[in-house]
Amino acid sequence: MKEFLIIFHPEKNVTDTPIVINAKTEEEVNCYLFGNTNIPYSVIDLDEEEIKTYKIVKNELKEVQEKDEDEIKGIYRVQKVTYSIHKKNGEKILKASYNFRSEKGWVWSSEYLSFDKTGYPRTKAIEWLTTRLQPDYINVNAIHQNNPKIDTESVYAMRDIFETPKQVEIEMNKQGYPKVVAEIWGY
Repeated sequence: MKEFLIIFHPEKNVTDTPIVINAKTEEEVNCYLFGNTNIPYSVIDLDEEEIKTYKIVKNELKEVQEKDEDEIKGIYRVQKVTYSIHKKNGEKILKASYNFRSEKGWVWSSEYLSFDKTGYPRTKAIEWLTTRLQPDYINVNAIHQNNPKIDTESVYAMRDIFETPKQVEIEMNKQGYPKVVAEIWGY
């Protein structure tokens, strides 16, 4: 399963609306949208272009070519976090994509978490999980590193009960991509 960003381009003076959907191919996305909307839209394969920055110019989606570290570095309100399972070298990895809007357009920063490994990758993933579980749904104290029931697929199945951080602090990594360095919770 892949992630695709759909940006609807409504009439003038209406804000462009982004959504992220999961589908196997871009053709599957287009078939779905063809019967459900007459609003112009753009489709972006996030698995191929997830870190690039886009903006809308006269109802056309344009990639922002030049990204200066200071242009995206900062604190942003999180619009949405989407989740998917990816396979890398035969291992299932949970991908959490944070969606936020910078001055240059919509930006995504993804976190890759391994619940199926041992050691530091699993410890990091379990810590990430416990920060977003809603106490009404699960006993957070029951989650610990050696719990064999906590794997990538079981965590993905819980994604609907995850809390979303209100804001994220973004810095640029060595490769020039946005990276979440802190999550800001609270109301």
